[in-house]
Amino acid sequence: MNPRNTALETFQVNSPALPSRTGEFELVDALDDSRALATWLDSCRRFKSAHTVRSYEKEAIRFRMWLEWRKGDTPRLLAEARPPDINAYLDYLGEPTPFPAQLLRRYRKTSQPFAGTLKGSSIRQAIVILATMYDRFREIEDFNGQPYSAFNPFALVRGSVTNAARAAADEPMATEQPKLLPVPIWAQVLK
Repeated sequence: MNPRNTALETFQVNSPALPSRTGEFELVDALDDSRALATWLDSCRRFKSAHTVRSYEKEAIRFRMWLEWRKGDTPRLLAEARPPDINAYLDYLGEPTPFPAQLLRRYRKTSQPFAGTLKGSSIRQAIVILATMYDRFREIEDFNGQPYSAFNPFALVRGSVTNAARAAADEPMATEQPKLLPVPIWAQVLK
């Protein structure tokens, strides 16, 4: 399978937006989700492991699928996301429901992207990845110098995300006792 043949290609708008054969990105009149995602993921491939890039793509595609399911399909769903969408997505991650079969087929998925409720640590990881994606989206510009996304919608809910994820995971809030070395071992260290 061609490594460029990913779920990203399923919602591309027909226009030359992906990196050229030389690896440089062409400026285009209008950006769309597939171009912005391809640009971001290609920049990640230069510095991140293949596993990390797959994880980034998985989170981005799951979020875009959810946006499409909630709002309908437009070429710039990611750019149009706002804090209320992020809050609704966080609620969804707490109790995900299956996507319709039609949406799964559109994204070439044979199974649901969420097998069940995500753990708090998985929610935090998804939010960190998506917040990072939006930070990069602010740097991707079209031919007119306009950023793909004017702001990072995750930045406005980031603090509450951490607290909500901790609560969902029932994790203690750093109240654990520090671990101490036994006196005989500490005596050996001081020698």
